[in-house]
Amino acid sequence: MTMGFLVFYKYKPMTTEEARRAGEEWKDFKAKNKTAEIIREYDHAYGTEWNGFFLVETEDMASFENFWREFRDSTRWYIESLQAIIGKKR
Repeated sequence: MTMGFLVFYKYKPMTTEEARRAGEEWKDFKAKNKTAEIIREYDHAYGTEWNGFFLVETEDMASFENFWREFRDSTRWYIESLQAIIGKKR
């Protein structure tokens, strides 16, 4: 069974240097990530307070939980808040 996770995020206020560092760390995280597939990334979520969102797919909830733990550990310093919407692929 394939599960999809739509993850909305909001950045903390950052300096230009912090934003550059966050971008580099995000690229590194995606390159090392082996537990979930990031299908698409969107820089804006117009009409909401979110700065953007991305879609992740995994084969089971345990894989997403592993992804989520690694994701939160690496982004905690620059992500202010998150919301995930979970779905199951037909």
